[in-house]
Amino acid sequence: MRGKGRVLPVPFRSPVCPPSRPNANNSRELRAKPAKLVAPSEGSTAQWAKWLADQLRQIPDIQVYDALRLNDLAAKGPVRARAVWTTAQAVLGKDYGSVTVADLLKRFQS
Repeated sequence: MRGKGRVLPVPFRSPVCPPSRPNANNSRELRAKPAKLVAPSEGSTAQWAKWLADQLRQIPDIQVYDALRLNDLAAKGPVRARAVWTTAQAVLGKDYGSVTVADLLKRFQS
């Protein structure tokens, strides 16, 4: 009964993980600089507001929350909207907190 009924585990390698050793095909990828992350203190308020509108637009049925003020998203909005607003709130809370979802989406139409 050698090997019958026995399944040996195969290590899983995510397709997005780079290989452990560089070769001719991926050496350029490994030398590339990492993308620069933008902190909430960087970038203009308008850029953050446009980013927020773009993110909210991707949420299915966000128009159900059109009358909701952005400050209320964290408590009453859908999960994805809560996460997006939490990310942008440090920059936008003062200027855009009382703006409704509908007004933000109208102001920053794609």
